Amino acid sequence: MNRIEVQAMLHYSNEIRKICFGSRECMNNGCDTCGYFAMCQANELLYGLIEHEADKYDVKGELKDDNN
Repeated sequence: MNRIEVQAMLHYSNEIRKICFGSRECMNNGCDTCGYFAMCQANELLYGLIEHEADKYDVKGELKDDNN
């Protein structure tokens, strides 16, 4: 995968976050009673993993050298 593809996945995961947090269920209920809690938590984990992968690229879009 290249940097652009990873950034695209990060963008779409962020869009899911916006939809979840903007939903009526999210605004009215606590997380412990929300029917979408598992889906929301799974997306949060996915977002963190994608963000970690995105951090492996430098400004030029190339993988950083991990040997330094």
